[in-house]
Amino acid sequence: DAMTKPGFDIFLAQQEVRNYLRKTKYELPQLSKFAEEFIPPSPTSILCFKNSYYIGESSPIQNKVVLTIELHSIKALLTQKQLHKFVLLCGPRFNGIEFKFSCDKFPHANQNKKYLSDLVDKLLEEAKKEDDKFEDIPMDTRHIEKRLKK
Repeated sequence: DAMTKPGFDIFLAQQEVRNYLRKTKYELPQLSKFAEEFIPPSPTSILCFKNSYYIGESSPIQNKVVLTIELHSIKALLTQKQLHKFVLLCGPRFNGIEFKFSCDKFPHANQNKKYLSDLVDKLLEEAKKEDDKFEDIPMDTRHIEKRLKK
């Protein structure tokens, strides 16, 4: 009297839902004593990380991390010449409003997040160097114009 494979998959999905319902009923009320007041991020924390997580199934997308940095946040850290150099170094990762980087090189999301954070640190460090200012190189905006036309 064994179950079929599709029937067993349905059973496992229902079991997972029941586990989450139990947690919401019995464990979440106890977590209210640990609640803290929301404090918005400081102006120096400019990185916004996003990653996907699928409950109940493993996916190759789960280790991918996307980092976005808004232009006004970078403007606060760099001079106009340094900003020009930073935009040139980022290339098509700048869409006119924000900088967007993604990484799925490593098997864990935290490793990809660390890699992107280090990458931005290196880009900022390189943009602040005074040896070559890239003033004579114009900014290529074709990818921005193409995206705006869509």
